[in-house]
Amino acid sequence: MGSEIEEEAGRPGTRPHHPGVSLGKAIERRKIPKARLAKHLGVSRQTLYQILNCESAVTADMAARLGRAFGNSPRFWLNLQAAHDTWQAESDPSVKKIKRLPELVD
Repeated sequence: MGSEIEEEAGRPGTRPHHPGVSLGKAIERRKIPKARLAKHLGVSRQTLYQILNCESAVTADMAARLGRAFGNSPRFWLNLQAAHDTWQAESDPSVKKIKRLPELVD
């Protein structure tokens, strides 16, 4: 069974949300002031707010910090970010128009 944060990650086939959404819900449930969380994580409030506002990606460093703070793994946070980024990239019209390469013949 997953943690409460993992349950917020979304369902297959839906547009994956930015990890800042899961993070925001987790801190709301815990009633943690954002400034206090930033201090606990050892990052600036601006850095935390940019993630919460879905303006910045969760980096490996931030994923490690979040994993330690929330008792899950850095991989969880990176997977949320990767799912979001991949969906965004695959939705780009310039990517959608790329055709599969033909098989090479020896």
